[in-house]
Amino acid sequence: MKTIILTILIILLSLGGFAQTIHLTGSDGNGYYSGRLGIGIAVPAYKLDVVGINGPRLRIYSQDGYFAGMLVKNSTHEYFVGVQGTWEANGGTNSGFHIYDNTVGARRMVIDAAGNMGVGTSAPVARLDVAGTIKIVDGSQGAGKVLTSDENGLASWVTPVTNPAKVESIKNLQDDVDKLHRDNEELRTQINSMNDCIQLLCTERSKSGSVAEINENMLFQNQPNPFNLATVIRYKQAEDSKNGRIILRDLEGRIIKSITINGTGNGQVTVNANEIEQGTYTYTLVVNNESIDTRIMVVTRQ
Repeated sequence: MKTIILTILIILLSLGGFAQTIHLTGSDGNGYYSGRLGIGIAVPAYKLDVVGINGPRLRIYSQDGYFAGMLVKNSTHEYFVGVQGTWEANGGTNSGFHIYDNTVGARRMVIDAAGNMGVGTSAPVARLDVAGTIKIVDGSQGAGKVLTSDENGLASWVTPVTNPAKVESIKNLQDDVDKLHRDNEELRTQINSMNDCIQLLCTERSKSGSVAEINENMLFQNQPNPFNLATVIRYKQAEDSKNGRIILRDLEGRIIKSITINGTGNGQVTVNANEIEQGTYTYTLVVNNESIDTRIMVVTRQ
């Protein structure tokens, strides 16, 4: 009834101009119209001025699941602010809070039902999901600074601390790494060359072999070679052999390890890489205090 009366009065005002103010009184509040509409206030300051207690609200309610909100516009731009409609679900977040730029046809901000905010994206997957650059200006920003959090999660721009000694240490470490790479390449070349020589020696030995060798003292190439864990040295001692040993030397001739072997016939010993340093060594089969044969082994590190 009140709505009908208000409508009639507004029409009369527009036609006759004989009244300047409409004042409606009801049990649920007051309404005033005098160029500005006031609800709960006799002298409205804006075109629509709502005043009340217990949290007065304005509601825009769409009962059909479509969008509901407001259009805000000035002479250059228009925005939609409100709830997105279900019919636009394929284009982004459904039924979330949206700020949509109608002038250029672009969604500017979204808050979905899970509380995720998207800026530049219509389907945020985090509490803040920004598609594009972020600018944080709090007065402490500056070139070369980093954003750092305190124990409470409050972030600020700080200048990273540079430790000259640590920088120099890192540089020296990089130099060592570069040198190690060069040394490894050299070692790899040497290993390949030695493997070629070993293969050639084995081939020649196989060609010159005979039945007479069955009762000879013999030393075989260690396997694997090069090695980084362990290698096996195979040998054969003749029936009359005594005081058999395998002696391991470095390239300067120093004895690194001496392994006593007993018995006759075929046998083998194991050398572990962790017992000796990385490098190139020779090993010799000595029987009856006589050097029978010498071969080369290479120890590497992973």
